[in-house]
Amino acid sequence: MSGLRLRSVVKRFDDTPVVNDVSLDVKQGEFVALLGPSGCGKTTLLRLVAGFERLSEGAIEADGELFSDPGRHVPPEKRNIAIVFQSYALWPHLNVGENVGYPLRVRGVSRADRDAAVKQALSVVGLEQQADRRPADLSGGQRQRVALARCLVMEPRIVLLDEPLANLDVALRASMEETFRQFHEKTGATMVYVTHDQAEAMALADRIAVMEGGRIRQVDAPTALYARPATESVARFIGDSRVVDATILEAVGDDRYRVEALGAHALVRGRPGRQPGPARLSLRGGDFMPDEAGPVVGQVRRSVFRGGHFVVSLDLAASRGGAVAGEGDAVEVHSSVSLAHGERMAVSITDGWLVG
Repeated sequence: MSGLRLRSVVKRFDDTPVVNDVSLDVKQGEFVALLGPSGCGKTTLLRLVAGFERLSEGAIEADGELFSDPGRHVPPEKRNIAIVFQSYALWPHLNVGENVGYPLRVRGVSRADRDAAVKQALSVVGLEQQADRRPADLSGGQRQRVALARCLVMEPRIVLLDEPLANLDVALRASMEETFRQFHEKTGATMVYVTHDQAEAMALADRIAVMEGGRIRQVDAPTALYARPATESVARFIGDSRVVDATILEAVGDDRYRVEALGAHALVRGRPGRQPGPARLSLRGGDFMPDEAGPVVGQVRRSVFRGGHFVVSLDLAASRGGAVAGEGDAVEVHSSVSLAHGERMAVSITDGWLVG
């Protein structure tokens, strides 16, 4: 299996950059997710890696082999890259074993060697007993595992996955996440996974590259990405943060700061070296604690039970007894009890991250 390197990759359509100056190194055997909203360029970037699109600038290489630059374009069939689509892309007239073995058949692999490889690949995804069935007789999750087995049998240098769980229901998605995780562990494949679902990316990837406007805004491990977003846009996208104005009052240790925000003083986290003065503070629901004496007061917009706790959406006020703030200042707070629309709720700020 191989790693992947993208260097200053640009793709334009009608002079409009859809992928803009993207650089990314994916280590051999690493599972990287490209995460972002619709239209951010992540699928176009995947198509550039696969060879379905020609890049406008930059270079793409794997294991030292140049795939693409403005003067060179290796076609998809010569890259030995496997792709799993959300539509599965299975031949309906072929049974499972024939679908999995099709790439080897095209390569001219002997029947005996092909059968052995298909049996092994189906065993990895737990479908060895389904080899004679047609795709129409399988569930969505089973069809997706057939597509994975077809990837495996090719012994590809890289596996690309384009929103592979988008067509599955919630329960089946959880099951397939485990299938993808096991597939990665068993094969050691280099995998690049495109999704708009941050929960999927967090559950599966070794690292996540967050895309916005055709650019990669941050690449990090899931825990680091969640705890320390680099920009306001990443903070808002990951974990549904609210970013508010704050004033840094003083440093308290290397990465702790006392700040004023929403009319309250709080101790929050930030990168070392921040100086006193204006700042922007990322706050999530878990950064607030219901507190009858809390300095931040909000009016309940709604309260939704999320299994074990309620998520209360608050329109925040600047101080106790102050006027309720507008729609843009809403935050979601975790509560052990439900609250009615229009009720007031007091909270304290227990954590937060200074972005930028």
